[in-house]
Amino acid sequence: MAPATTKTAPSSALPWIYALICLFASSWAFVLVGEHYAADSSEPGALCGDGGGCSDILSSPASELLGIPVSIPAIPLFAFLALLGVLAARGRFGRERLSSLATLCGYIGLLFGARLLFEMIYGQGKLCWLCLTMDGATLASLLVGAGLHPEGLTRGLKSPLSALRAMMRPGVEMALPILVIVGTLLVHQATQPDDSASPQMPSVEAPATSPHNKRGSCIEACKHRISQDSDHRGDGSEERADHPAPGAARRTRRY
Repeated sequence: MAPATTKTAPSSALPWIYALICLFASSWAFVLVGEHYAADSSEPGALCGDGGGCSDILSSPASELLGIPVSIPAIPLFAFLALLGVLAARGRFGRERLSSLATLCGYIGLLFGARLLFEMIYGQGKLCWLCLTMDGATLASLLVGAGLHPEGLTRGLKSPLSALRAMMRPGVEMALPILVIVGTLLVHQATQPDDSASPQMPSVEAPATSPHNKRGSCIEACKHRISQDSDHRGDGSEERADHPAPGAARRTRRY
């Protein structure tokens, strides 16, 4: 008689751990969005600081896709995966479905992380610890999500194709891309800084001179010149009165 083989039951805490990892990844992606816009405005972020490599990496072209920071889609994606992790922990969502979906999203997230890592090493020659933290969270979600598979970690890492096939049928897998796209647009609109709100120096304009003002200034200048001429003539008459002409003096003596 063959001995009975016993299967180890999957850990009930693993879905909760996966939900916490996804919640952290979603929150950290939101932090990266703020640091990205701070780097674009040449201002030191709350975590980047001055003189670090984070500002150069987060302001590089590799940090955006179609004008949207690459960390924005991770916010609704990991938030939705965290919700699925809670549902799987309560037995309301299949762990095998969650495992295949988690590994698929983990692989896609690592591709974006590899793009930024290439920019760090070969483009800027600097490392961004904020981006590396996000990559670590993405890798942790991939491994823990693959471990949710009932047949083990190895089987879970090979299960993304199951999620792709499930996206062809109505269900959670089909709704995930739509939710991520809509959530990305909403978050981008809510977090994008308003350029019109930046303070602008008021422009000082020279007062416009109307024809009436020009005519008035000319009249004042003429009056000033006439008054100067009259003062000059008055001084000359006083000098002539003090020093009479020689002919007038001779006429006075003759009489």
